[in-house]
Amino acid sequence: MKIPNLPLANITLSGSVSAPVAEKFNKAIDEFKDNINPDLEKYKGMENAPIIPYEDPFKGRHTSNLELPSYFGMRHYKITSSAIDMRDPHKERTYQYGELTDVEDINAFLDQLERLEGEHKIMFEHLKPTKELLSLAEKMSDEELAQFAEFMVEISGVEFFQTQKSTVPDELITALNAMSEDELSSSIEAMSSILSQGEGYQKTASPVGADKYGRENAVLFSYQDGMELKAGYYANNAGNKLAKNFAKLLTDNKLNSEQLVEMNHHISQSNFEQSRGIVDMAGLVSKHMLDDMLSMLDEADKDNAQNIFSYLGQQVNYQAHRQYYQTDKGDFVVQQDDIASESDRRNLYENILSAHNEFGLGWINDALDEIEDTPAQIQKEVWQQLLEDKEATPDKFIKSDSLETWAGNNLASIELQFHAKQTMKIHEFNSELFLPEILSNLTFYASGNHKLANEADVKEVSPQN
Repeated sequence: MKIPNLPLANITLSGSVSAPVAEKFNKAIDEFKDNINPDLEKYKGMENAPIIPYEDPFKGRHTSNLELPSYFGMRHYKITSSAIDMRDPHKERTYQYGELTDVEDINAFLDQLERLEGEHKIMFEHLKPTKELLSLAEKMSDEELAQFAEFMVEISGVEFFQTQKSTVPDELITALNAMSEDELSSSIEAMSSILSQGEGYQKTASPVGADKYGRENAVLFSYQDGMELKAGYYANNAGNKLAKNFAKLLTDNKLNSEQLVEMNHHISQSNFEQSRGIVDMAGLVSKHMLDDMLSMLDEADKDNAQNIFSYLGQQVNYQAHRQYYQTDKGDFVVQQDDIASESDRRNLYENILSAHNEFGLGWINDALDEIEDTPAQIQKEVWQQLLEDKEATPDKFIKSDSLETWAGNNLASIELQFHAKQTMKIHEFNSELFLPEILSNLTFYASGNHKLANEADVKEVSPQN
């Protein structure tokens, strides 16, 4: 290596520089020269080193070359390998793909990837490779594997309100792996149907209208504990919520083999609203009532808009728990509630199943004619009072118009009490604002799951000032 020109190194030291300083200076230059001269001795003979052949155990197969994961909250898994040990270049290299470290297992997993194409292949690459997932994939047809990958991606993303990642996707793989062939096939079919139903579902348009940004035509939104944000999120992601609820139902291992296959069959033939009611009811009712639920499911007309499971699905519809009121000036205000608790929903579902066992689905449908347009929050109270009255005074329920008569005598007071409580919530929320709105003579306008109410349907509410 050529030493750079160092003019200062060639100067003649004048008498003003002491000998010790000059000696130190020359020594520093010598050290610099020694450091920049490469030691080539250790590289001698390297050109004659033996060539170590590398045999790719995966035959050139690899995962997609993605710099970042394609799905929020998920990781894109790739095969990693140990570096070549220069001290022992013949040492066998090790590999890891997710939890898989055996070359044979990794190749078997790559075989499953090759069964998929396009987006489905990329989806499957975001599932952590494990022996359990490999075993499950080998049980599925190509079509089922693609449907499974799509469903897993749908339920694996992190929810806006989650503080930690859910374990349900991993638990679902374990649950599916333990299923029989019929159970697995019907479950995958139901998963695919739920995804299709969710994609086709659109939340109900606001009954008071909204601008192009989705902001509703209301002067006040009343809620507690961030419920307005939570409700909006779940209303816009209702399909995702249903998929996650179905996955949780499968992991709970609550249904026996026959019940599971039958329920999956019904879900595959239902629409979104019906499936939402089926999944929530199956997840909450006591195990000894599952056969009763399936019996009612067999009788329900899936082509009829008045379907008992569509009605029950409103219990987990955040829009159904949203009421709109109008002031005497024509302004709108909104009260957003949380959905009913699991215990309240279980109570409602089991009351209806008991009524079905005793009176039949026809009687239940007749009752729905009278109550299905009432707020979702009062359904438990309505059914509880209806069944108590029928048991206490059976003679009053003999005539064909007995349910209509009962509704005329009881629903108005139940609704009036409910709306009085809702308007009280609104006034309390408004009173805590820095600049409260002027609200008076609030009149019920509509619930969020209903289209614009007719003028004849507007209900007067006693103001809570």
